[in-house]
Amino acid sequence: MDHEGALAIAVEAMYLLTLLPWEGALREIFPVTAGQIREHVAFIPTAAPDADEQMETQYMAIGLLATCLYALGRHPEPYFEVTATLKMRGEAVGLIQIGRQTELYPSRTTREVNSTALLPKQSSIDVSSISRTQGKLADMSGTIADPADASFEISYRFLGRQPLRDRSEFFLAALDALSNAAPHDPDALVQRLAGADPRSLRNAKVSITSVTRPAPRARELTYHYASNAIKLIVRLIKLSNNFLNVEIQLRYRGEKFGEGRFEKPRFANEVDEGSVDTL
Repeated sequence: MDHEGALAIAVEAMYLLTLLPWEGALREIFPVTAGQIREHVAFIPTAAPDADEQMETQYMAIGLLATCLYALGRHPEPYFEVTATLKMRGEAVGLIQIGRQTELYPSRTTREVNSTALLPKQSSIDVSSISRTQGKLADMSGTIADPADASFEISYRFLGRQPLRDRSEFFLAALDALSNAAPHDPDALVQRLAGADPRSLRNAKVSITSVTRPAPRARELTYHYASNAIKLIVRLIKLSNNFLNVEIQLRYRGEKFGEGRFEKPRFANEVDEGSVDTL
């Protein structure tokens, strides 16, 4: 299993968790799939309906990040599959599975989520669905639009010529940022949403911030817009196979209301390999 595909679909799954009540309980098996990625994530509740502890959003968000960290730590090779058991007070409340579709709970992974369940009905994502309003996907700069809302656009500019040695850093930084957003109401205002690869202070970081002086008619930055921007930029990085530092600007109907960056910090004692632009 491709670990980049597994991490990319994990980001998509974590974004979906940011849309849910933090203490809401999962009652149905919830598979997350993507048309362009063969790897899948499945959240599987195992607690009895009347049990005191259930598989809540907060456990899924924390567990998903921890599962990805564990899998990468145990399997340095670029392939892994993993099933994690979530426990509360010693009692299992659910499973998180990351693997190929045929390996994931085969009897129920295609089951549609009931409309009364906690999670959204749509769990299949077309990861290739980034609307490009300017430039080509492989360009060093351009603008992409949210497929669900074409008025929400993100201008991007890749910086430098030295890509990440460990590509998992950007994915883990994005997962950390989204897990930080998950406890908050998606419509709540946020000044800055940030995350970092938890494995080292020297690893990649992600941040989305509100602009200091937005235009009079500009949107305000919410956890939803910040989280959505992180998800869409991860799609861009994955699809373009471009793991360089990138800076972005968030606009709604042309009005800028946020900015951000995915970056690998550089330290004074590091040897510069080739010419690299800095942020």
